[in-house]
Amino acid sequence: MSNIVYCAVNTDLISDTELNYISSFLPADRLKKAKGYSKDIDRKNCIAAYFMLFYGLNKEYSMGWIPNISYNTFKKPFFVKEKHINFNLSHCDNSVCCGFSDSKIGVDIQSKVHEVDSIVDLSMSPNEKDKIMGSEEPGLLFAKYWSIKEAYMKCLGCGLNDKLSELDFSLFQNSHFIYDNLIFNTKYSRNAWITVCSAIDIRKIVIADIRDYIYS
Repeated sequence: MSNIVYCAVNTDLISDTELNYISSFLPADRLKKAKGYSKDIDRKNCIAAYFMLFYGLNKEYSMGWIPNISYNTFKKPFFVKEKHINFNLSHCDNSVCCGFSDSKIGVDIQSKVHEVDSIVDLSMSPNEKDKIMGSEEPGLLFAKYWSIKEAYMKCLGCGLNDKLSELDFSLFQNSHFIYDNLIFNTKYSRNAWITVCSAIDIRKIVIADIRDYIYS
């Protein structure tokens, strides 16, 4: 049984040599996608996220490869044959994470949002908006609610939609809570919020520099 989230930070500091090394563990289609990004950090995060998938598979399941991946209608990835392994990926700025569960799972990492005013009405409930706009750190509280909502939607496998503002998580103040028969765990680290949502209680969230994973 493997129920854990691995998070890697400082992906922007990966050297070309290190990037080439971790790229060797990735499938060809992922490398092709990475090459399509114009920004260097997007390319690094694309590769780093799937390296964390490889790392977790090796660490938790003793697998030295990434199995064939397919996607549902809303682009949630899943393994074609290894149905017992549920995983989910996320990235923001210079951080990536990959979660594993014996049940359905959604993970999200979101750093501080700097332009809250223009998007808060589209994605937050009235109660959440009130708390965000009255907070000393509105960008961080927005990031927390956003990571919770995205992890929830990814766990359900339905993707983000225009009903985000109908979800209201303003009453949940603790880092651990239950909503819609799913268990949420949130963690704040290095100016970003991490949320994991699953039918299983996943409290183990490992955060380390990307190079610690590369050289471990």
